Amino acid sequence: MRRYAVYAVPPERAPLMQFANQWLGWDPYKGKKVVQPILAGVAPEALARATADPAHYGFHGTLKAPFELASGIESATLHQGVADLAQGHRPFSLDLRLAAVGDFLALIPREPLADLDDLAATCVEELDALRAPLSEADIARRNPARLLPEQRDYLERFGYPYVFEFFQFHMTLTGRVYGDEKARLLAALQEAVTPLIRDPFVIDALGVFEQRDRDSPFVVTGRYEFQGPALS
Repeated sequence: MRRYAVYAVPPERAPLMQFANQWLGWDPYKGKKVVQPILAGVAPEALARATADPAHYGFHGTLKAPFELASGIESATLHQGVADLAQGHRPFSLDLRLAAVGDFLALIPREPLADLDDLAATCVEELDALRAPLSEADIARRNPARLLPEQRDYLERFGYPYVFEFFQFHMTLTGRVYGDEKARLLAALQEAVTPLIRDPFVIDALGVFEQRDRDSPFVVTGRYEFQGPALS
């Protein structure tokens, strides 16, 4: 069963996107694998293993987490809905930093940003009528017994527990990494991404990603630029 997601994603030719594609070994715009970099002190197979999970989704920041379409809804309807949403928003920017988020390494905002929180909440709510209810298996994967009551409610209502007050924007660059391996990957990423995030990261579009089946990686099937007035 196909799944879809709405993500913040840099333009295809943006230096940050090109770096992330190489780092993860997957280009979601072209839908093909990319040769990963050679890192001092990190075996190629170790890098491939460390990036396998985020590579499956492609480089992105989640706005509406992966979902199946409701019965009778076509992908064109989703694309039109996302395009309509984009028309009502204007570009904004945020400063990013590299951080360890639990056992993962990711780019995260330096400070909270209301524009970003509002955009994510709008995507969650406005597009939810197009989403199929979660299967029992998908609910079980979230281990609802370990979630807060509010998160369980959001999981049932919106298909994802980490929305609204629990939303934390992040652009994941590794899966779970530990100890010396984590330190080496963090050092390599710090050197590589520092010049790429020196300028603010601009969110100026909504990306639609599509997954053919659960074993296939996500690909970009549309990127809809914001049509509202830019900030002066």
